[in-house]
Amino acid sequence: MESRAAFYVQIFAASSHYQLQRRGALSSTDPLVTIRQRSKALAIEKLRSEVDVQLRYPSKPVPDALMMTIFTLAVNDSIDVSSSIGDNLEGGREETVVPIGYLAKCRDMQIYSWVDFGKGHMDTIVKLFEQSGGMAAINGSLFGIVLPLNDLPPRVPCQWKLRPLRHPKAWRPDDKAIEMLLIAGAYFGQPTKASLNSSGLELDGQICETISVLAGCSVVLDHIQRVGPEVVVDPHVWMGNCNWACHKLLSIGALVAATREICEEAEGEENRVLDISVYCSELCRLAALLYFDQIIFPTFNPQAEIKSRLTSRLLDLLEAVQEGIDSHGWAMVCDLVRWAALMGAISSMAIGVAVTDRYITFIANHCMGDTMHWGWDAVRDRLVSFLWVPDLDQRGQKIWQRTCETIKLK
Repeated sequence: MESRAAFYVQIFAASSHYQLQRRGALSSTDPLVTIRQRSKALAIEKLRSEVDVQLRYPSKPVPDALMMTIFTLAVNDSIDVSSSIGDNLEGGREETVVPIGYLAKCRDMQIYSWVDFGKGHMDTIVKLFEQSGGMAAINGSLFGIVLPLNDLPPRVPCQWKLRPLRHPKAWRPDDKAIEMLLIAGAYFGQPTKASLNSSGLELDGQICETISVLAGCSVVLDHIQRVGPEVVVDPHVWMGNCNWACHKLLSIGALVAATREICEEAEGEENRVLDISVYCSELCRLAALLYFDQIIFPTFNPQAEIKSRLTSRLLDLLEAVQEGIDSHGWAMVCDLVRWAALMGAISSMAIGVAVTDRYITFIANHCMGDTMHWGWDAVRDRLVSFLWVPDLDQRGQKIWQRTCETIKLK
């Protein structure tokens, strides 16, 4: 290796990952614990001298290995390999941790749920980025194919091409998967510049296209979990499409103003006319991001409060849609609102009881109607035409049952 710091940090990262896989099973005298601590100390020692040299000669190109060393140390240095994440949430929560998805585990991405980047690491990375000419000058493959999960537009172009899943060299769907492909995302119709769905609501074409791709990726994931990874011939096609969908959702950005501005507009205009298509397109985008977090890459960093911000903003938009349209418009969007509200409620179960209760109150007041008399199976059959997989059934049913109980108590 061109950098001794890079060599030691690789050992540190590998031992951190392995220790995470054996959480709670290692004592302080285990050789792996010693290796992890010693390799970390050596990586820091060598890194300090290499960074000092680099900062002393600012015109000297920054080696990729140096950048990667700092990033790897920043990721693994903050990991607590002995305790669970998010145990002390204000107001409590329904679940300890969102189940880690197959795709997250096969890329070892679950470690990012334990990461809390230190200021010192970040300051050094920023200095070296600036010295290298900014983000645009950084080697695009330096940090691998892991897409940072965030709720802000990406600062780099998408590295992945959208490729067809239904190809014998990519994926071999069975009969159930083929049946699911006909249903998943069907609500959004055939994506065009402006897509009309089955209810006649006009939604943003980019949102519809992205959700359709995400629906196909979900069917592949369900097939893998039912049968095994061998059903995917070329996993790079499937993984690349997942990355493409996430990058697209984030790149589109918010389609309506921030929550504070929504409230200000509502106060300033007594007869404000709500653009249903735009607001519902944003509902779809936020609900799809939460679905991505729940099913595709359930590794959003709880310390960054991304899930909290997404669920809060989704609830604000749901309330804005409910207040801003008449009964005719509500009949057109009620199925969409019900799906988005359930996605937000399920996501809120990992945040805190107070947020979940707000969602349940909203669903009870605005999303039930005749559906209160439906069984859960009938409700789920309506949800699968949006974004829904069996992994969500247990949590969705729990929310639905609590909502029905809330109505009965009134």
